[in-house]
Amino acid sequence: MRTFTFPRPHPPRPKSSPSQRAQQLLARRRQRFYHTYRMKQASAEEKHDEEKRKAGEPCHLADIRLDITVLKSISLTLVIQQNNTMHRYPLPTPSNARRLQLVSYIGEHQPVAREKILENIFGHTLSDEEATTEKLSEQFDSHKKLLRKDLQKALKQANADLGLSLSPKEIFSHQHKQYALTSLCHITDIEQLTHLYERMQTAGTEEEKRQAGEALIKSYPGDFFEEMVSLYPEEFEPLYSSWIRAPYTKYRDWYLQALWLLAEHAQHQGEQALKEATSEAASAHLQQAASLYAQYAQKAVENRLDLKISFKGKEVGERVAASERAMRYAIRLWTQLNDHYHIDTTWATYYKHLRRLSSQAWSPSEKTQQVLHTARKQSSTGYESFDFVP
Repeated sequence: MRTFTFPRPHPPRPKSSPSQRAQQLLARRRQRFYHTYRMKQASAEEKHDEEKRKAGEPCHLADIRLDITVLKSISLTLVIQQNNTMHRYPLPTPSNARRLQLVSYIGEHQPVAREKILENIFGHTLSDEEATTEKLSEQFDSHKKLLRKDLQKALKQANADLGLSLSPKEIFSHQHKQYALTSLCHITDIEQLTHLYERMQTAGTEEEKRQAGEALIKSYPGDFFEEMVSLYPEEFEPLYSSWIRAPYTKYRDWYLQALWLLAEHAQHQGEQALKEATSEAASAHLQQAASLYAQYAQKAVENRLDLKISFKGKEVGERVAASERAMRYAIRLWTQLNDHYHIDTTWATYYKHLRRLSSQAWSPSEKTQQVLHTARKQSSTGYESFDFVP
């Protein structure tokens, strides 16, 4: 009797995470969907507003907005423009970070599913027994009501002060269990930062890039949720899995790219001045470049909230490697300028910080040690006393 041997099925391929390019495309698609959704929503509100105008009822939709900031300090401010005058009514700061997390999380991920909101905002610090859907939903609904109450209180005050009849407004909208901020809301610091980053990426000339980078740095007051994490650390624990780490890292990426761009520009100007034999201008530009590289090096490894900071034996994360590279550039330039004072003080601070941040796991790479060795050889000062390199 003839027998058949069936081929063994191939083992299932492991699921690979999307490439960076795929992630960017998905993010753009989500942004387009959200933009279309908000435009439809705004159009519906404008139509309703026009109907009120025809009926002779007071309405000021185009003159009112809720400004939200999330970089460094978090704030919600009702802004009303009347007769070319801006009137601001800050909403009260909650005694915990949950409400502010709710607004910022939806603003960062919109449109976002209700389940994701419950999981990442209200269930993050709880055990499985405590994080039931019913309990998390109660918290979600409660914080929504409190935010609405704060907004309506500010509107009531504005109506009394300005003699208006502003109708109640909503912060959140939802459709098919997907939540977004209404067209009333504007996350002003992120909108400005995004505009400047896109300008920096698409600028046609180096000077336009430099100007956009400079403006971006001036518009970056601090990191995402910086003060909230400092004031309410318990509400973000465990930090390694907190949702804020992704936007925290993304906006630091933008800031650091702008900082690197300015450092390269200053270095290029210094080298150009050297070719033209204008030593005074060259020194000024190279000193500026060295300071910017050092600033990059220190800022890049400021806090382990950054997803790109890691220490695993001799392997370090992308941010740590970039930080060391920037520090090497700074030391080389200061060596060229015979400025060993800045090498001494900056390296001492940098070394101690990274050792502390890594729980003593980090040591300078061989490239960094070689650059320091060259700086020591050329120094006639007490630089050798800062012998932090093994």
